[in-house]
Amino acid sequence: MSQVENADSFPVESEVFDKVLACYKPDCRYLTSAIVERPAVKARAYDEDGPVLSLACEFSIPHSCYIDDTGHFNAVEFIICLNQMYYMGGAVGAVYGLVPALADMSFEEFLRRQLPDSLIHKLRSTFKREIDAASFHGRIAFPLIEQRGKFIVLETTCSYWDDKDGYADGEVDYVIIDRTGQEPAASS
Repeated sequence: MSQVENADSFPVESEVFDKVLACYKPDCRYLTSAIVERPAVKARAYDEDGPVLSLACEFSIPHSCYIDDTGHFNAVEFIICLNQMYYMGGAVGAVYGLVPALADMSFEEFLRRQLPDSLIHKLRSTFKREIDAASFHGRIAFPLIEQRGKFIVLETTCSYWDDKDGYADGEVDYVIIDRTGQEPAASS
């Protein structure tokens, strides 16, 4: 942890990485690595000079988990990869105490709440140039993470690109619901 406290960037530890992606079927674990990037000063919430936290990521989709090969990165894969980056960022915020709104949440609590309590509130995506899904890069930035009543709001921006000039980006707002005293909603 002491190495992390003073580092501007560091790889997500394999134990954290594997536990965050454990909820995905093995052939849907598209995220292959993640490097945490953060400002030198811990931000309370919105930092006008940059994001509170960001991750530089690598992906590979050798074959689609739901459809015959389209030959390119598509909207469903955009969201799956985005969720994997988001979950990794949230876990990093909880594990390393980098974000005050997540610092009181243990890693175990984050994992318990990862699926039932994390919701996409708003989503925008733009595909500018076709991306080769076999090997591409991604980045998620969290310009705002703050507690609002029973919600933790996490505003994100994301981008994907490959080495052949492919490009897509988006903006997504997530919320983590505080269900204290409530049973999680049944999943369907």
